[in-house]
Amino acid sequence: MLSYVLITPVKNEAKFLYTLANCIVNQTILPKVWVIVDGNSSDNSVEIIHELCRTYQWIHLKKQETITKQKNHLNFSYGVYEGYEFIKDTCIKSNLNYDFVGKIDADIILPTDFFEKLITEFINDPFLGVASGVSYDLKENDLINYDNLNLKKCVKKNYLPQELPDKRLYRRECLENVGGFPLSKYSPDTVLLTKIKLRGWDIKTFDNVYVCNLRDDTGTERNLWKSSKSYGNNRYYLDYSPLLVLANALYLAAKKPYYPGFSYLFGYISSCLRRDEKIEDLEIRNYFRCKRLKEIMGIVLSRKHQILSK
Repeated sequence: MLSYVLITPVKNEAKFLYTLANCIVNQTILPKVWVIVDGNSSDNSVEIIHELCRTYQWIHLKKQETITKQKNHLNFSYGVYEGYEFIKDTCIKSNLNYDFVGKIDADIILPTDFFEKLITEFINDPFLGVASGVSYDLKENDLINYDNLNLKKCVKKNYLPQELPDKRLYRRECLENVGGFPLSKYSPDTVLLTKIKLRGWDIKTFDNVYVCNLRDDTGTERNLWKSSKSYGNNRYYLDYSPLLVLANALYLAAKKPYYPGFSYLFGYISSCLRRDEKIEDLEIRNYFRCKRLKEIMGIVLSRKHQILSK
């Protein structure tokens, strides 16, 4: 039977850990190893993880070794990176094999067949490298029902066209093909998915699989402005083409509440004016500076041709 392992980086997630654990231990297919990487929590997260480890031998606590003080994604990158290295060592020592690697956050609800459904999609498509479900924000915290969650009371998360919900399952061969999880100051998931795409693997989101986020941290105007501005900063770091940035800004500004498009553009321009650091990976920079824009233009022209030919 095909199997998988899981990584969950946490910091001060005691509020959500029991709910997440209930989702995982009730999966129709259990993970071979689940490592929870603690990034120096100051609440009782570690105590909860120790309790879970005592109850389930396949759950492990890993203390994150490298923790930076910078307010970017590098700490998260180290948590995922160290978690995967821990899993590889654990599987070698215990003579365990696995076919897929999952990365999930602590503040989510998963239906009990979440991983079974994704694994089925991998079986049906040998070229599928990354699979994800549709992501929702849970607005009513009392709706903790894994299999009968009323999605009408949830809000579907919106992503830019080139993005993907971040609760994913990776084919092991695909992940090893790109050198594992990258260490990146900004947008490590985008860097990873781009490398996977450039090596010819399929990346898909499946509408019959969903995940719900328990923490709604983008609801206020302040947080939404801040997160959108951060997107702009990140796009500068990845060396996005200015035309691609403008297209994304217009996409965001075309929908309510409209202003994220402006804060996104402001973030990019402010990084330009400061001449902030850019990613050193030339493969990534070349893709977002040149190739991605050509891809989008090809898609637009193809759709225009389809409309005119009807």
